Amino acid sequence: MPSEAGRQELLQGLEISRKAAGALTREIVRTRLGFLMHEPEKTVTEELIDVRFKIYDRPGMLPIMGRIAQAVLGTITDLDSANGIFEPNQLKQVKAPTLILWTRYNPGQHMDVAEKGMELIPDVQLHVMENSAHWPQWEEVEEFDRAHIGFLLAES
Repeated sequence: MPSEAGRQELLQGLEISRKAAGALTREIVRTRLGFLMHEPEKTVTEELIDVRFKIYDRPGMLPIMGRIAQAVLGTITDLDSANGIFEPNQLKQVKAPTLILWTRYNPGQHMDVAEKGMELIPDVQLHVMENSAHWPQWEEVEEFDRAHIGFLLAES
């Protein structure tokens, strides 16, 4: 569960998603993508905006996107709901070797959340990506791939 500072960041993300679901523009798409990136000026390209805009602009997509944002971010930011969905004992039940891949700048999900997971999951490794936010697969492609492939190969 996020800290209060993390909760406020997630509420900001929920508001951006609501705006995108209400009135789609390229600028809203840029803002929404920028929220997910550590250095949006380097990583939010016109091509990426075009692709995401086309996805969001598909018939019926905006209301669905709004409902998904509300279901995910709305639940996490509502203290009563969040307490009901996060059960630490569930993490203690994980039997498989686990990789927690975390990013230094993920909005709403600061390092303390990963550290709590590390305490609860029995066979766990933590890999922190230092130069990305919510989209490390886009911002740090090589390290993202290397971390996953290395973990999978070590476990096979």
